[in-house]
Amino acid sequence: MAKVLSSLDVAATGLRTRVLVIGAGPLGITTSIGLSRRGIPHLLVDSGGSVPGDAQELCDGEVTGGRYPDLVETRVRALGGTTHVWGGHSHPLRPIDFQPRPWLGLKGWPISHDEFRPWFGEVAPLFLIKD
Repeated sequence: MAKVLSSLDVAATGLRTRVLVIGAGPLGITTSIGLSRRGIPHLLVDSGGSVPGDAQELCDGEVTGGRYPDLVETRVRALGGTTHVWGGHSHPLRPIDFQPRPWLGLKGWPISHDEFRPWFGEVAPLFLIKD
């Protein structure tokens, strides 16, 4: 059973859990659904409210390096996260996405595409992604 609480409610109740999912965007919600289906008790927390706007100022920051749009405009702190602005377009990750990119200062993922792939099938339908 799911229950939505504000951070003040959570602090007041002293809820405890062994599994904490941080961020109620696409990945956090998908993780929470998977844990629920397996009967694993957990908490899903997000810095925003149920609609965009409650905590957008937390996205403010300086963009350095390459050109990138304003963070407040491209990140959403609310239930659903950045799905509020991305238009629902999703693409599967490719092997190159997991590789180091030293010219960008990126070391690569701690797992390989082959390790990631078995989990893809479970979440793809939630985001209407075709492999």
